Amino acid sequence: MGLEIGAALLFAGTVAAVGGTGYNAYAGAKAAKASRRAESLRQRQMNLDSAMKRREILRKVQLSRSQALSRTTQSGASSSSALGGAFGEIAQRGGEDVNYNEFSTDVGNDLFRANRDFTTWRSNAETGQGIANLGMNLIQSTPTLTSIGTEAFGKKPGSSTSPGYRGPYISSIY
Repeated sequence: MGLEIGAALLFAGTVAAVGGTGYNAYAGAKAAKASRRAESLRQRQMNLDSAMKRREILRKVQLSRSQALSRTTQSGASSSSALGGAFGEIAQRGGEDVNYNEFSTDVGNDLFRANRDFTTWRSNAETGQGIANLGMNLIQSTPTLTSIGTEAFGKKPGSSTSPGYRGPYISSIY
């Protein structure tokens, strides 16, 4: 009677370990997927902000060019080199701002890519750890499982008196 209860508890524990490992892997994969989706949305938002900033820079360049043209025309110097110099300086500042914005966006995209990779590998590591824990639980349960098998079938597994045991396979070629 005690052996049947022990066997039932061992079986229930094994089922719980296998089920828990499976659920852990499933939940870990779902969490990784949700994290990747959140990273993707944050990256999309960053790219939208970057595009808006780029348009803002271009608007400022256009406004500055218009103001420079207006000032030189009012002062009567629209045909002088002052206007060309002002336009050159405005274009240079605008180009620097656009380049900085593009560089920041590239760095941000690299960061998002690294975060996605980290999330994926962390999820894989957690799944591997769950499987390793299940394996260790089964290894630690081997003596108990063996004794349950002996009680259930009346013979020691692998003994020559076990029903259906014919010994190791030996090919007739040798």
